[in-house]
Amino acid sequence: MAGELDRFLERGRVRRGRDYGRLLEDISRRRRELAEDVINVYRRVSPVRNPVLRRVLEVVAERKREVKPEHPDPEVTFGVDGGEGMREYQGVVLYVTRAAAWSEADVFSSWDFGVLSRTRTPQMRVAARRVKLESDVATRAVERGGEVVMLDGPIVPHHDLKGANEDSPNRRDYWGRILDARRAMLEVCEEEDAVVMGIVEDCKAKHLLRDVRDELGEDLPLKALPNDPVALSRELNGGPVLEVGERTHAFELPDGDYPVVREFEEATGYSVFTFYVRTTKYSPPVRVEIPEFVDPDEAAGVVLGTSIEYGGYGIPFPLVMADEFAKVGRSLVDWIEEEVLTELALDGRFDVIFTVFRKLRRESRPRRRSSAEAEREIHVRHGGEDGGS
Repeated sequence: MAGELDRFLERGRVRRGRDYGRLLEDISRRRRELAEDVINVYRRVSPVRNPVLRRVLEVVAERKREVKPEHPDPEVTFGVDGGEGMREYQGVVLYVTRAAAWSEADVFSSWDFGVLSRTRTPQMRVAARRVKLESDVATRAVERGGEVVMLDGPIVPHHDLKGANEDSPNRRDYWGRILDARRAMLEVCEEEDAVVMGIVEDCKAKHLLRDVRDELGEDLPLKALPNDPVALSRELNGGPVLEVGERTHAFELPDGDYPVVREFEEATGYSVFTFYVRTTKYSPPVRVEIPEFVDPDEAAGVVLGTSIEYGGYGIPFPLVMADEFAKVGRSLVDWIEEEVLTELALDGRFDVIFTVFRKLRRESRPRRRSSAEAEREIHVRHGGEDGGS
């Protein structure tokens, strides 16, 4: 039997190798086709080929403003970012979230970890916990003397996070807690006259393009306007729509793009405005969200004055550092898992270990075994004795 199994494994190994090789050959043959697909997307955001886009971008270019770089005190300028890790088991989800605030004079973080019941989209509940934690840390940064606070991400939370409520078996109000934490953050920032902003690095241009399109009051089809911000870097009348060191006009977030904008304003009492600023030559602009009490010129100046080239993107240095401190590595989740397993084993709860706390099959694929090992296991399973040493 061992010989048959060896031959089967060998045939499977060869067959898998050949299939993979054919895939690589097919990709090589079609690389021109793939490249053309990318080029075609780029052409769609060309003002020359898209008259609707050109009309809107002309208005954007007319209203753009030059940004004067601001260099706030680095000891009271905080970047705030969050990280998360989770692992699903047969019946539960183990999670850990962390939020960190960084300035040259102060670094601190807060974390949350625990066990959730396994549901359809547990990642929504984990993300909701992280976003709330980020708001709490940002509030603490101001209370510790922060004068500028930059969040990695928008001030108005993404509407997908409302799914955390629907995913919660006990109907916990995750969304309400996020809004409460955001309101507390904005209230403290306003009281302390702190400049707070949310910076969306991988943003879309649809908010700006729709704002201009709606203001023009013309019958311009929305489908003709692209989502990506590359359009703001394209050539228009002999130069890019936005040069490095320029920003668009600030405008209130449109309800049509952000269904939760009105809900956010009602829950917090604050309106939120946004604009785009170009911080580096070789990447699209970043989008900045600010509450109504923050001056857009000051916020844009801070973003431009603190940005550095990082992976080809112009990102404020405090955010780069906060990201490094907030990361949650796989090894941390491994360690928490070992702690829980140890406690369950000490309690003799192997019934729990081998049921609800058992890893999913995709997380525990078996190692390749020799034919002798496989044959011995099959023999034992069918009532034989383990004759191995």
